[in-house]
Amino acid sequence: MTDAPAPSDQELREAAEDGLALLLEVEPDQLDGAVLVTRKGKKPPELFQARADSDAAAILGGVAHSAAVRYCDSTLVDYEPSRTIDDGEVMWISTSEVPFLAGLASDVDDLSSLATFDPQVGLRSLKFFVVRMKTPTGTATFYQYILPAQVVARTTRFSLVMRRGMITTPTNHNLLEFDRRVNAAVVGDIAFFTNLREFQRIFEFLEELRAQADETFQAITEPLRIEGSDQMRAAVTGSPIMLAKMASIQRKLDSHPAYRDAMTMPNLIAFIRTRPECGVEIVGEGDDARIVFDGSPRNRFKLLRLLDDDFLSSDLTKLHYEANSKSAPL
Repeated sequence: MTDAPAPSDQELREAAEDGLALLLEVEPDQLDGAVLVTRKGKKPPELFQARADSDAAAILGGVAHSAAVRYCDSTLVDYEPSRTIDDGEVMWISTSEVPFLAGLASDVDDLSSLATFDPQVGLRSLKFFVVRMKTPTGTATFYQYILPAQVVARTTRFSLVMRRGMITTPTNHNLLEFDRRVNAAVVGDIAFFTNLREFQRIFEFLEELRAQADETFQAITEPLRIEGSDQMRAAVTGSPIMLAKMASIQRKLDSHPAYRDAMTMPNLIAFIRTRPECGVEIVGEGDDARIVFDGSPRNRFKLLRLLDDDFLSSDLTKLHYEANSKSAPL
């Protein structure tokens, strides 16, 4: 038995468009289940189901519906590791690229196999609240990352409610302050989100980027002569923003042979000398010329931006630009 071929980029894009179409079907009264995800340290996450009464179901369904409407009213943009998501845009990625989220999504698919949540055991280790919504053509799940301040656990302290002429006590329950944030929505194998840095952090995507960054650094710098390469290697594997730039470089190495062919010492030195505004220094001459990595806070991104091809020229105006965020090459 052979493995099925991986979907093409076009097939994934079509799946993302179909996913948005399904989100358009989400209605507030179609709550299919709620899942609480706990995790202690680096141990594997544990998932539990929780039943919602009619009032809670209406609130949770309303949150999911509002997020679905917001995503559907946005422009769909492909995932790029270092791209900025502007207002009115929603980014998508295949969950296969985000193993931690893919694992959660797979477990959420079968609510019947999940134990019931016990707040006495798991409340303080809550990490995600997941809402699953049923539509006529499928299901959509909405993920909210739980901040520590959202958990109000029962303690030995007690609260008093002050009313006019009276002091009363509230019912002493464990509380989870659920708000209207949604960090991601998943339909099938596609995840949608509007905050890239947050998405990378809470779904542990940065760990994936960090594991790849060292290999990418070796591949892109092997034919180059860089003074301060050890310092640069340490910098690009330690900063979330730099990790995103390294992932952007890797995607171009994988998909665009012209990019790989252009990353040579003669090409880079010629570019730096004709475009001194890029701010990258060269030392030495001829075959001894070296590109300098400056690790100071003001300059440490300059060489990385050059390697990520962040300097563009307009065919219309012939003006040159430095692009802080860009989509994949056409």
